[in-house]
Formats: sequence, structure tokens, C-alpha cells
Amino acid sequence: MDSRTPTTYFYDQHERTREALTQLRGRLDDLVVRIQSLKEEKVRTPAHQQIVEDEIDKAEMEHYTRVSKQKALRVVEAFSYGEPMEAIDAVCDALDWKAFVRINPHMIDAGENIEKQVFR
Repeated sequence: MDSRTPTTYFYDQHERTREALTQLRGRLDDLVVRIQSLKEEKVRTPAHQQIVEDEIDKAEMEHYTRVSKQKALRVVEAFSYGEPMEAIDAVCDALDWKAFVRINPHMIDAGENIEKQVFR
């Protein structure tokens, strides 16, 4: 191969770049594996699990409060400005929401019990 041809220089340069990128990808893969293992370790600690559960409970309570307030406002508006059927629909919708939220944990428990009895 003639050393005066540009392909020799460019090929060598690209080859070194490819090798450096391959080494970098290997290091990044190792780093990702380490980060995943650290995340798993954090999940295992009781304090972290309690914090996660508390945050989930807080988010669920905020969602419940926001939706309940929206449904209550809809009921008040329907009674104030709407037709009787709109008021009835708004009240039924609000009651359905309250019943769903309060029954849902019991339904989950019942489903888990059924699963235990059937599949274990």
C-alpha cells in the first residue's frame, strides 16, 4: 500500500476512533450494570421501601382529593345551573367515584386471596 494515499491516513484515524468508541462503550456498559445493581440495593432497604410507599400514598391521596373536589363542583353546578337529570347524573357519578375508591382496596385483597387459594 502506498503511504502517500489519503485512505491510509483516514483508515488509521477511523480505526483508532472505532477502538476508542468500543472501549468507551464497554466502560459505559459496565457503568450501567453497576448503576442497576445499586438501584436494586436501594430498593431492598426498609427505609427506602417505606419512603416509596409513603410517596405513593401521598400521591394517591392528592389524586383522590382533586377528583373528589371536581366531582363535588360538578354536582353543585348541576344543582345551580343545570337540568334535574344533569344533577342526578352528577350525584350518581360522584357517589360511584366514592364507592369505587373505598371498595378498591378490599377488591384487591379479595383478588389476592382468591389467587392464593387457586394457584398455590
